[in-house]
Amino acid sequence: MRKPYSVAAALVLCVSSSSALAAPSGHHGKHKKPAAGHHAPKPAHHLHPVHKAKVVAPTISWQQNVGVAFHIARLRHKLVMVDFYTTWCEYCKLLDHTTYTDPVVRSLARRFVTLKANPEKDVAADRLAKEVGVTGFPYILFVSPEGNVVSYISGYEPAPEFARYMRAALTYKGP
Repeated sequence: MRKPYSVAAALVLCVSSSSALAAPSGHHGKHKKPAAGHHAPKPAHHLHPVHKAKVVAPTISWQQNVGVAFHIARLRHKLVMVDFYTTWCEYCKLLDHTTYTDPVVRSLARRFVTLKANPEKDVAADRLAKEVGVTGFPYILFVSPEGNVVSYISGYEPAPEFARYMRAALTYKGP
């Protein structure tokens, strides 16, 4: 019986943002005395680089080969999360740009072997899609390493709902 894995820790990245003062037009590093009646500008200490710690989950590392994904899943005792997509599917693109960029979804995805499968371009992906009854895109399938369907999502889901499906799939204990 498979035991649930612990949630992977998010990476902490230091993101540096800085503002630079542009030199006035015609100023080439020479110091000039301010004109009469004008005061030299005070140093802008608030414009110095600021370092902020930001918690960012790593991007989802997608497998592209059905056989390799299931082989890795068996070795690591993980479920496979299969994203059936097509290049023309607008909701598939929305899923990529919104749901899969969410830090919670990205963190949960580390607990799966993730597979991007385009049935229109890959024979093995097409065979798997027909076997499980994919009728539209996107279609996300959660499968055990042995090939048992755990659950699925038919269509687009925003990140909070998608994460709920992922957590539910992770409770799978086997047949």
